[in-house]
Amino acid sequence: MFILLDTYRKRFNRNFLLKPILLTVTIGVAVSMMAQDTDPCDTGIDLYKSRKYSAAIPYLTKCYQQGDQDYAANFYLGLSYYKLKDYDKAVEYFKAAIRLKPMDYDPYAFLSKTYILQGKTKEAIETATKGTDIAPENPNAHMRRGWCHYKSSMFRAAIDDFDRVIVLEPDNALAFNNRASCRFNAQNIMDASDADKKMCLQDYQKALQLDSTLHNAWRNMGLLSGFMGKPGKGLEYIEKSKSLNPIDPLLYVYASKLYLMLDKPDEVIKIAREQDALLGKDYRMWMEEALAWQMKEAYSKSDALFLKVFRSGKKKAGDALYEYLKNAALQKNEDAAVSRIEMLYDFGYFKNIRKYYAFKKEKAFWYLKNNKAWKKWTNKINKQEKSVPEN
Repeated sequence: MFILLDTYRKRFNRNFLLKPILLTVTIGVAVSMMAQDTDPCDTGIDLYKSRKYSAAIPYLTKCYQQGDQDYAANFYLGLSYYKLKDYDKAVEYFKAAIRLKPMDYDPYAFLSKTYILQGKTKEAIETATKGTDIAPENPNAHMRRGWCHYKSSMFRAAIDDFDRVIVLEPDNALAFNNRASCRFNAQNIMDASDADKKMCLQDYQKALQLDSTLHNAWRNMGLLSGFMGKPGKGLEYIEKSKSLNPIDPLLYVYASKLYLMLDKPDEVIKIAREQDALLGKDYRMWMEEALAWQMKEAYSKSDALFLKVFRSGKKKAGDALYEYLKNAALQKNEDAAVSRIEMLYDFGYFKNIRKYYAFKKEKAFWYLKNNKAWKKWTNKINKQEKSVPEN
């Protein structure tokens, strides 16, 4: 009897030990079969949605190779390459998706956005327009075309697009925000009419009623308030924007402009130090700091910064050179003023008619009217002005 029990026990233990092995093999086979049955396109899309863009591409490519007529494979390949900033590849696959489903709006939206990032504004607008033709009642289609117009500095056309978005979706905060930004950037907002400034302000206020987290609306409303005679109120808006996005470099530039309006150059110099420590060197802040030193009559420091901006070759280069000239005039240094007006003329600064007339009105230069060398250059500028179109 003991022999029989011992034999039974051994058989039981052997079968019991085999069960986990058989279970493991069974699971492995099942997983392998599932892997073989999984659609690579589904796997690729899941990886894309998990933000694993590089990992998604091989699966989506396999799906594409199995049948290049697969719309989803083309579209998500375009999206993956777009996220990886390989814009040429993204364009290729978005175009393929459009060929397969020419009445689907989504590829047009991303293709137009990709064109903008490539600097191809004409193609972007054409593609976005096709999107609005396909989906005329889709507010996103008009928002996309408005964005393309805005990026192309076609502000009037962009405003029309955002108007349409607001008709279709009256509570769209971004539409009000973007329409205000068009008015803000369409011209020098400082020189805009009171009516334009008011419309711009109202749109920003409406946008913030709908979404108080739009930091750029608070920021731009701050500068706008300054130009409407309320720089103190403007600084309150700047602080609100800063609480939402403290690393926006324009915050520091706009705050500096407002402090200059309040005749507080020391605050500007303090902001320049803060901005430099937080975000690094920025030619726009050099410009504001230079103006602060000019206000304090520290002309050597001011000159050094104006020249720094000019040599950077950035957008403010001409304005910096103009202020560099103005510094010489403020110091009654006629030789330096003559030398600097020659630099400004050669730079082509006076080809902008608005800047030409601002120069003519600048009282700092009036005492130079009897200087022969100065008169020579102003005569050249006056002759040039006659052939200058309105800008």
